[in-house]
Amino acid sequence: MTEKPDYKWPRYVLAGVIIFIVAAVVFMAIEVHKMEQERNFSAPIQTR
Repeated sequence: MTEKPDYKWPRYVLAGVIIFIVAAVVFMAIEVHKMEQERNFSAPIQTR
């Protein structure tokens, strides 16, 4: 019975995918925050 080789590249691919997902979530959170600030700033002022 032969031993399977210990491949290292799947770990790097997995790390890259995880980093990509985390960066996408952070980027989207920042953009949503900016858009909420813009919308709140440009909302008409309620006068009563």
